[in-house]
Amino acid sequence: MIITAYHGTEKIFDIFDYRFVGTASGVKSSYFFFTSEIENALTFGDIVLKCNLIIDRPYIVKDGLQGKSPRMWADEISIMNFENDTDYDGVILLNVIDSYGFVTSDIYVPFDLDNIEICGIL
Repeated sequence: MIITAYHGTEKIFDIFDYRFVGTASGVKSSYFFFTSEIENALTFGDIVLKCNLIIDRPYIVKDGLQGKSPRMWADEISIMNFENDTDYDGVILLNVIDSYGFVTSDIYVPFDLDNIEICGIL
């Protein structure tokens, strides 16, 4: 499934690279995070990248974060893939309220950088 989503950043770039993960948020992670709402992406930087994501076999969390951060969910599902030989290619977190409590959005975490295409800069 192709999902159009947004990524907030402080720098313009044309490809996602693990060497730069977490540079806008300051949070060390192994993943890039995307949101369904431009307003949410803007909380991570003044530049918003419009992206197409391919996530065909997502692990879906339907009721917000349930006490975990998006990074914790991604780590948990990645470990589940390794330990249980599951084949999730990303995480989709539905109805997440941002840390400021203003914007509700869906959060997308693709596990493979090849499944991220930058379509434009907003």
